[in-house]
Amino acid sequence: MRDETAFKDRKAVLARFALFFLLALLAAAFAWSLYISYCRIDSSNYYLSAGMMILFVIVLTGIFYLLKPNPVLMCICYGALGLLFIFLYNQFSQIDEASHFSYIEFILDNRRLPSFSDTIPAAPLNAVFPGNTDFKGFYEAIQPPLYYLVSAALAGITADIKMRFYICRIFDLCLSIGAIFTLYKTMLYLAAKNAFKDLQYLVYAFLFLVFCPLFLTSGIVVTNDAMMYLLVDLFIFFLCRIIFENKGYLPAAVLLILLAWTKFSAVYFVAVLAAVLLMKRQVRKMFLSVGAVLLGISPWLIYNKAVNGDFTGAAGHVAIVSNMLNPSGEKIEWTRYIIEIPNSIRGMFNSAVISNGGSSISYIASFLTVIILLSIAGSAIYLIRYAIQEKSIFKFQEKDILLTASVLSVLLAYLSQVYASASTNLFVITSRAMFSCAFLFLFCIDYWAEKIDIRKHPAFLKGTLAFLAAFMIVSDVYYFAGENVRMNHPTEYKSMSTMTYDNISADTMSMNYAEPLDCRSLTGTYLIVTSENKADALMEVDLSGLKRSGPRKYMNIELKAGENKKIICISEDIEDLTGVTIYSKDYKNINKLTYEIVNQSKQ
Repeated sequence: MRDETAFKDRKAVLARFALFFLLALLAAAFAWSLYISYCRIDSSNYYLSAGMMILFVIVLTGIFYLLKPNPVLMCICYGALGLLFIFLYNQFSQIDEASHFSYIEFILDNRRLPSFSDTIPAAPLNAVFPGNTDFKGFYEAIQPPLYYLVSAALAGITADIKMRFYICRIFDLCLSIGAIFTLYKTMLYLAAKNAFKDLQYLVYAFLFLVFCPLFLTSGIVVTNDAMMYLLVDLFIFFLCRIIFENKGYLPAAVLLILLAWTKFSAVYFVAVLAAVLLMKRQVRKMFLSVGAVLLGISPWLIYNKAVNGDFTGAAGHVAIVSNMLNPSGEKIEWTRYIIEIPNSIRGMFNSAVISNGGSSISYIASFLTVIILLSIAGSAIYLIRYAIQEKSIFKFQEKDILLTASVLSVLLAYLSQVYASASTNLFVITSRAMFSCAFLFLFCIDYWAEKIDIRKHPAFLKGTLAFLAAFMIVSDVYYFAGENVRMNHPTEYKSMSTMTYDNISADTMSMNYAEPLDCRSLTGTYLIVTSENKADALMEVDLSGLKRSGPRKYMNIELKAGENKKIICISEDIEDLTGVTIYSKDYKNINKLTYEIVNQSKQ
C-alpha cells in the first residue's frame, strides 16, 4: 500500500514538472515570436519547427493523461491566450472585422443604424490600422443591431478610436468566456441527469471545444459571432432543462429573441424548440413560445421592410456583395453543396493556418470530420428507425429527444445556409455557422460512444481525448505565434514584376463591388498601385485573367488629386502581371500610373 502511494506521488511530481517545463517552453516561444516580429527579422529562418510543435503536443498529452485537467484553470489559460490575441494580433481579422467595427463606429458617430446606401468611412479604420479607403455601400447593415448597440455603449466611454477597438475585442473575449462556462455547466447538468456518463472523459471533451481553433480566432475579434455563441449555448442549456425537467420555457424563448436580434441566420433554433415541445406533447406551450419569439423579432422585420424593402434586408446586401463573391454570376452547382458538408465541419478545426504544421492539423481535422458525420448520420438513421418501430414520436425518452434536437439543429444549420446560397446565387456556407452546433456534435458522439461501449477501453479513450485536447491547445499557440511573426513589413516587400504606363486604357466597366482590404490581413501576394493625379479618379482592377478563387474585380478604388498608393491583396502566389488589367473612366485625370506585384513569402 505504501509503495502504491509512493508511486502515485512520484507520478504527480513528474506530471507537475512536465507541466512547468511545457509552460516554460511556450512562454519562450511567445517571447521569441514577439522579439523577431519587433526586430523585423525574417521569421522563415528562425521560426520554431514542426518538430518542436510535435514535442509540445506529446508533452501536453502526457500531462493530461497523468493529471486530469482543471476546467477553471484551462478557462483562465484560454482568457490569457485570448488577451495575447487581442493586443498582439495587430491587424484586422479576415472575418470582416473592419466592417463590423465600422458598424459600431457608425452608431457612435451618427446615433442611428447604418443603411446599405451609407458609406463605410475609412477614417475610423485608419485610426486603428492605416491603409483603408472609403467604400460606398454598407453591406453589414444586414446584421441585426443588438451586438453593435451593446458594443457601442461600452466603447463610447472613450473618444480614442483605437481604444474603442480594443474594448470591443475585450468584450468579445468576455462573451466567449461566458460561452465556455455555459458549456461546462450544461455538461455537468447532463452528467447529473445521466445523459453524459463519465465526467473524467467529459473534461477532455470540454477542453477540446474550448481550444478549437475556430472558436479562438472568431471569438475574440470584433464580430457578432461571440455573442451568438454565448446565446446559443445558453439556449441549449435551457433546452436541456425543458427536456429533462419541464422547466426553462420563458428563458429559452427570450434567448431565441435575443439570438435573432444578434444574428438572424441562427433563427432556425426556433424550429428546434418547437420540435422538442411537440415531442413532449406540450402543444400549447409550443404555440405560446414560438408566438412569443415571432412577436419579439417582428420589430426588426418591420424595420427592414420599411428601410430596405424586404423583411431580412437580404436584397440590399446581395446587391452590394454579389460581384465580390460571385463576380461572373456563375450558377452554383448542386454538387458543391454536398462537397461543402464535410468542408464546413473540417473548417472548425483547420481554420488556423499553422506555420510549418498545416498538414498535421488538416489530417486531424479530416479524422474529426469523419467521426462527426458518422455520428450525425448514425443518429438520424437510429431516430427514424425508432420512430417507425414505435409508430410515434411521442414515445421518445429524454435522451432521445435531446439527440433529435441535436440532429435537427445540425441539419437546419446546414440547410438554412444552402437555402441562402441557392436563393442569392452566393455561396455562404461557413464553418462559423456550423460551430454553433459544436456542443450538439459532441453529444451525438458521446451517445454513440456509449452505444458501442467504447469505454471498455479506458486507456485508449483517455489517451485519444488527451491528445486531441493537447493538439488543439498547441495549434492555437502556434497559430498566434505564426501569424505574428510571418507578417512582414511594407519595406521588406520584394518586387517581382513592375509595369509603368504614361496613361491607362480609356475602357470602362460596369461598377461592381469590392470589399476594402487591409493588406496585412493575409500573407501572400499583393498588387501595389501608385499614381500621380491632376484630379480625383475612380480606378477599377480586373484580376479575372488570373483564374483565381478570390475576388476577381476590385472596383471604386479612389485616387485623390496628387500622389496615391493603393495595396490590394491577391493572396494566391503569381509571378507576373499577365491577366491583370486596370481601367478608369476618369483616365484623363491620371498623369502617371505604376503597379507592381509583391510577395511576402519569397524574400
